[in-house]
Amino acid sequence: MSSNSISGELEQILPQLRAYARSRVPNVDDADDLVSKTCVRVLERQDQFNSAKPLIAWAIQIMKNISIDDFRKQKPMIGDIDPNTPDNTSNPGTLIDISRLIYQLPLEQREVLVLSGIGYRYKEIAEKINIPMGTVMSRLKRGRDALYELMNSDE
Repeated sequence: MSSNSISGELEQILPQLRAYARSRVPNVDDADDLVSKTCVRVLERQDQFNSAKPLIAWAIQIMKNISIDDFRKQKPMIGDIDPNTPDNTSNPGTLIDISRLIYQLPLEQREVLVLSGIGYRYKEIAEKINIPMGTVMSRLKRGRDALYELMNSDE
């Protein structure tokens, strides 16, 4: 695959990468940084891309690795993140509240929930994050149940 076709396809998958990045980090600015780092890494290492597989799967794997590396580099935070603290980088509204609730879920549940939410089927999610399809279904069920509980806990 030529560099022009990779950059063109990368541009097409940016919305999915951004949505997935939001499942991995707490705010919009960090998600945008993660997407940028991922795009740079994809373009730098495009010679390693296996064109028999979808670019989105490879890009998501790169994004996961970058976010893990970034997390390890962080200094320990004092105290916990308060999910009720307003996110000043986002627009106010119901979707932001749900976004905060989703971020309270474990990463494994959060990532399958977001990928499912942007339209991927179980098999596609399994391929993109390299886990068995049964694990996708289980994590999605547990994530939906946990999100439901979080949404109804304040009533």
